[in-house]
Amino acid sequence: MIYFLFVSNQIFKGGFFVGSYETICIFHPETKEDRIDAILKKLGDKIKASGGEVEEVKKWGMKRLAFTFKKDKHLKDGFFVEIDFKGDGGVPLELQKQLKVIEDVLRFMISRAVPAAAVAAEAGEEKKVEIAPSMFIKEEKKG
Repeated sequence: MIYFLFVSNQIFKGGFFVGSYETICIFHPETKEDRIDAILKKLGDKIKASGGEVEEVKKWGMKRLAFTFKKDKHLKDGFFVEIDFKGDGGVPLELQKQLKVIEDVLRFMISRAVPAAAVAAEAGEEKKVEIAPSMFIKEEKKG
């Protein structure tokens, strides 16, 4: 039997918290797109093998880097990819191990994803506070 318990944006499933994660990968600019596709398929298989589920892969394309690398100071661009997935806490660790050994990946970052609906609701929602006259302390005039 599997139990579900909702905690913020997590689901408690079978003894593990299942959360949403996003990974941003920067690939070397000389990496061909078919090679990037093969790497993304391999990463997706790793996520599934670790018990996770790939929700979406977004290729942002070639972008200008905001920083330089110590080893590769000549690099000015990188191919950016975002991978959104769900899984327990072990899935990002396994993905991190995999990303560390891929030579075409210059940098990567794995973080907890915040649901877009929660961000939109928080950004668009203004909190209004009504103050009733009875809430004020009345000073008595001495005199």
